[in-house]
Amino acid sequence: MKWRENEIKLLLKYSKEGLSNEEIAKKLNRTKDSIDWKLYKNLKIRKSDIRLPKFNRKQLYNLYYKKKLKLKEIAKMFNCSRTYISRQMEKLKIPRERKRCGR
Repeated sequence: MKWRENEIKLLLKYSKEGLSNEEIAKKLNRTKDSIDWKLYKNLKIRKSDIRLPKFNRKQLYNLYYKKKLKLKEIAKMFNCSRTYISRQMEKLKIPRERKRCGR
């Protein structure tokens, strides 16, 4: 059965809302395998990526330098990992402060 454009929009909407693939399958009258295939193979989307926050340089810079928040605190605010925040900072070319090792 071919996917219609409105079904794909609903699939993405339900994924962003955090519904499981089983719940999405029931709502769209499809099989769970069909939902898995469409998300991961065809759309090349990992379900976790849909809910990751998008940052602009100014926003992330202000949180890290102006408000002096740690990566862990920023990650907790946006419900994502420290690694994701760190990679976003690298991508946006925001330098990180490194702690010096004591000898």
